[in-house]
Amino acid sequence: MVKKLMTAILVTALLLSAALCGCAGSQPAAPVTDPATAAPETATERPETTAAPATTAAPETTPAPVTAEPETTTEAETTADPTTPEPETTPEPETTSEPETTPEPETTPEPETDPAPETETPAPSTEAPGPIAQESPEPLSIFLLRTNYYDRSDTDGRTLYMLLSLTALPEEAAQSVSALSDALAGRRKASLRDFAELHEEFAAAMEDPSSETADLTRFLRSAAPQRTDSRILSLVFLDEYYYADAEPVRSVSSAVNLDPKTGAELPLSAVIRDEEALKEVLLKAAGSRLPYAADDLDSGNFLWAAGLSGITFWFEDGEYLPAGPSYVPLTVSFAEHEDLFTDLALNVPERYVISVPLNEETTLPGGQEVLISLQETESDYGPYTVGMTVTVNGVFLTETISHGMEGAPEAAYLLHEDGLPDLLAVTIPGLNGFARTCVYRIDGDAPERLGESPESLGRAYESAAEDGASPLYFREIPADPHCFPMEVPMHLLSSCTAHRYYERGANGLPQPLSPWYDMSPERTLTLLQDLELPSYDPDSDTAGDPVSLHTGDPLRLTAADGDSRVLAVTEDGTVVLIELEYDREIWQYRVNGIDIEDLFDGMMFAG
Repeated sequence: MVKKLMTAILVTALLLSAALCGCAGSQPAAPVTDPATAAPETATERPETTAAPATTAAPETTPAPVTAEPETTTEAETTADPTTPEPETTPEPETTSEPETTPEPETTPEPETDPAPETETPAPSTEAPGPIAQESPEPLSIFLLRTNYYDRSDTDGRTLYMLLSLTALPEEAAQSVSALSDALAGRRKASLRDFAELHEEFAAAMEDPSSETADLTRFLRSAAPQRTDSRILSLVFLDEYYYADAEPVRSVSSAVNLDPKTGAELPLSAVIRDEEALKEVLLKAAGSRLPYAADDLDSGNFLWAAGLSGITFWFEDGEYLPAGPSYVPLTVSFAEHEDLFTDLALNVPERYVISVPLNEETTLPGGQEVLISLQETESDYGPYTVGMTVTVNGVFLTETISHGMEGAPEAAYLLHEDGLPDLLAVTIPGLNGFARTCVYRIDGDAPERLGESPESLGRAYESAAEDGASPLYFREIPADPHCFPMEVPMHLLSSCTAHRYYERGANGLPQPLSPWYDMSPERTLTLLQDLELPSYDPDSDTAGDPVSLHTGDPLRLTAADGDSRVLAVTEDGTVVLIELEYDREIWQYRVNGIDIEDLFDGMMFAG
């Protein structure tokens, strides 16, 4: 009996030991042999972990405890010796099952900290617009077409304005420039149609002596830039009516505000933050002068244009002119009503050049009251201009104009740059296209004359007509004190109008950015005999190896220094330098001792 009992105990011990070994080894084997059976076990034991997949960290952390368990279970397998008679000690592997219950690997804070970078990444994107919004808009380079006009003897129905470039912006801006140019092209065509219709109306009125426009001798329509920068392009169109023996009548006819990036028209909400508050300000300013201002505001029957010191609104005053209604302006200043305006309106350029009207008292963005008036006297041949008076805040300075040699001032511009004195530049035309530009400092108690430059502000630009019939003649309007055009007539190898770009110098006077004037139009001459000229590198301003040219070779004139040097381009693109020698005895230029008439064919001189 004892032997049977011992045998039974031994068999029972062996069975228990085998059972325990089987339980310890089945846990790591399950994921390897049957992963599908392991997933339900973890899901049923820890239902709370089923929420983990909502955070992407859970699936990544779940393999960690699974791979960690076989290392602990191998110790259980090695301790489970079938020959050991102490199966009671084998439950220790069950204590090693703590890794199964330890949630640390699955709920470790590391996976939860993964979202931290996600919360950090939006930060730069929200901060990025800050500096961009703070950047000062760049000046916009505008080319205005010669004024549209009508008179009894001639009619010019050309377009009004054109944009060619954004100054001081990278090349990436070319696409936005193209978009804006396309938008303006459509407006140009519309303005052509409008002007043609006006011309027909005025021509028909001339046949009727009782017509209001029967004594109209001239009508002009021009574009006056109010703000031209990389954020806002605002233009106001001015109509001028000239009647026999009467003062001209001037009035705004329309206004346009465009986004230079797209060419789309800006809504009023782009520059006004609180339109209801704006309405109160405008109605208070209108008073009894404009009894219908409230209705016009509600219906949108008004004009507006963004400026550098405020927004100007125009309301109909009940009178009508031949080309449309008459308007009264009301300006709401940035300084007095800053809360009304958006950042787009308030963020004005740090530097700009704007036109200043002649014979009209004007308040500049800096607050100066400026009036540029003309002094005239009578003669047997009628009145003529003998002087120009520049008045700033009630203090005036007079500029003498040479009778018979100069005419009335044709253009005036304000040059502004933050931190520097404001300058007023006025161009006075002379004979044969020559001119001088007088520069005044106007930020003190009285205007101060700094000097003059022998060129006129702006430059002419010729472009092919859109219909291919005739060229269009534009004039570039100065926009940037760091880079603005000035031009002068030139008579080197041919007559032309030459221009170069300037910046505001340390003394306030224009300082050229290059020694060379660009010649317009470029003329091509033909050699009448062989000639040797030095090659030339414009970038380094140095002459190079001589180039042998032959009879019949073309030379395209491109630039000149205004004195005695001309740059030309050969047929193969080589730039050569032509140095002129002036013979005062015969008033003749020579090259290498040869008269220019014997060297070049195709020269054209004015007069």
